[in-house]
Amino acid sequence: MTRFGICAAKVVIMSETAYVYALEDPRTGVPMYVGATVDPQSRFQTHMACSQRNEQLRQWVSELSDKGEEPVM
Repeated sequence: MTRFGICAAKVVIMSETAYVYALEDPRTGVPMYVGATVDPQSRFQTHMACSQRNEQLRQWVSELSDKGEEPVM
């Protein structure tokens, strides 16, 4: 089950809505990553696929996934 909810600021940039979001550790509630996107659901899936360039973020998401958990967005 995906825990997905936007608790972020909504910003309009050049007539396109951008969302500022945080990825929180589900075990602690601590934000581990902050980003911006125009498509939150797609961006979350990209994070879950571990296809980002940020090695620390990729390792953290992979560690959570191995334990059957995922970040809270």
